[in-house]
Amino acid sequence: MKVYINDKAITLEKADNFSRTREYDVVVDHADELEKLKLTGDVLIYDDTPQHLDALMELLQNKRLRKLQSVTYVTSNYKEIKDYLKSRFKKVKAAGGLVVKDDKVLMIHRLQRWDLPKGKLEKDEDTDVAAVREVEEECGIKAVLGEKLGHTWHTYLNEGAQTLKKTTWYLMHCTDDSQMKPQVEEGIVDVRWLNRAELDVALIGTFGTIRDVFDTWKRTRFTEKETTDL
Repeated sequence: MKVYINDKAITLEKADNFSRTREYDVVVDHADELEKLKLTGDVLIYDDTPQHLDALMELLQNKRLRKLQSVTYVTSNYKEIKDYLKSRFKKVKAAGGLVVKDDKVLMIHRLQRWDLPKGKLEKDEDTDVAAVREVEEECGIKAVLGEKLGHTWHTYLNEGAQTLKKTTWYLMHCTDDSQMKPQVEEGIVDVRWLNRAELDVALIGTFGTIRDVFDTWKRTRFTEKETTDL
């Protein structure tokens, strides 16, 4: 499981399946030792105590940690750690889409960043239905559903409550963009088709979850023909 806290990625790994195949900038034996260390680059933590996860979450939520890139959290109590992490947040479900047309990808601009259209599920709504609805509402287009791309997790503060959002993502294809316009009441200031060069620039300043969606889709492939083998 990978979850973004303050746009910093924490990846939970099962100790039995973890193979240390690369170098880490900081290696920590127990999460309760974090306050004594300077967290920079890629950090590896070995820990089996759910409560020690609090020290990491507190740091990520309350400090900017500009030089921290990612955290890999290896534990032999994977399910217990994962359940404990989820229990610390109010949970919200959302869905969204990566929409393609003529070798371009549809992006929205909100909160001073390029993003993908997405939104919360309505009561008893299926994720695929919600994904298409949100894309069409936020962008003013018509789209048809493609394959499921997986899901992302990220946290944010909502009305004073720490919230964990699970977003399910789908590949989509645009059938009509003649009425395309941003849903300004949702804080969207622009909606635009980006080619590969423009997208490379946009993704530099976007959210980690959005980059993960593109990594899943394999960013170098933009046409329907090229994505059929994904």
